Amino acid sequence: MTTAQIASVAFRRTGTLADALARSGWRDRWLYAVALVALVTSVLVGRITGTRPDAGIVTTFGYEIAQYFFFGLSVAAGIVLFWLGKVKKSTSPARDLSAILYRFFAASGRAASILHTLAVFMIFAAAFAVLKGAIAVLEPFSWDPAFADLDRVLHFGVLPHEWLMPVLGGEVPLFVLNFFYNFWFVFLVASILAVSIMVRNAVLRHQYLMSFMTTWFFGGFLMATGLSSAGPCYYDLAGFGNDYADLMAHLRAVNTVLPIWAVDTQAMLWQGFTGERAGSAGISALPSMHVATAVLFALAATRVNRMLGRAMWVYAGIIFIASVLLGWHYAVDGYAGGAIALAFWSLSGRYARRFAPEMPGPDN
Repeated sequence: MTTAQIASVAFRRTGTLADALARSGWRDRWLYAVALVALVTSVLVGRITGTRPDAGIVTTFGYEIAQYFFFGLSVAAGIVLFWLGKVKKSTSPARDLSAILYRFFAASGRAASILHTLAVFMIFAAAFAVLKGAIAVLEPFSWDPAFADLDRVLHFGVLPHEWLMPVLGGEVPLFVLNFFYNFWFVFLVASILAVSIMVRNAVLRHQYLMSFMTTWFFGGFLMATGLSSAGPCYYDLAGFGNDYADLMAHLRAVNTVLPIWAVDTQAMLWQGFTGERAGSAGISALPSMHVATAVLFALAATRVNRMLGRAMWVYAGIIFIASVLLGWHYAVDGYAGGAIALAFWSLSGRYARRFAPEMPGPDN
């Protein structure tokens, strides 16, 4: 192929990608609209409260997404390259791999989908970093005693962690629960990457993205502000009493034997809240966004594969139990988070069924 022919192919491919970006961007307009509403809200709230996002958290979030994406792509490319050379006996594995990657990403519209998905999420993440930090400034913690009392009422006069502690309060069970609780972030990144390459199931992509943002905006900010609470781990520090002192003392003791990362993270967040360290991701208990997002994982996974869905529902249950035993949340936080996720998943489904059929791609 001559230089002129190579340049011609490159030009056509560039034009195709630009066209796909424009079309995909228009079809994602309502996703961008929600992300931009959150961004504008964060600017206005930031001016009122003076809160600033923890830039490190936003940067790390973007870096982790890119890292996982390129790691996964590299592994997949290596496997395909091996298959082409050893199984298919390709005379030019690198050229064939390039053609496969082009068909998968550019020709199918996945490249445009990936770029728009990441753009929407990063806009929303930057906005939410400000909003989360502003919650306690807009509305100081006051609902903790009510939620603790409600937990007792719903659980026959006993705090939920007291039911769970005899069974799961040992060093190893707490370590395992803490591991799964932290692994939530990996699932979050994986979910973003998974929906970003969806061109065959545009309805699911739109439904997941929209339900994620609306759940976090309405639940994680608006509801969290109206029902501002710190959570069991900060119950004493916030001046509400020592109802959870035994739980926190037990977690700190276990942390000296096996690492319970929640203990150090909780201390770090409180230091950010009190101004002892720069930047803060904010503190808020109800609703539990860990549980809410885990429910969204399960709902989306069920649409992809029934067995995967069942596994993710089990994982959502583990997140709920861990949130209580690690002192992050009251049980009612998890109940509220799950209910909100289900509600916005249903509402987002109506939106997705209306707009997603317009998505491009030869497989649709």
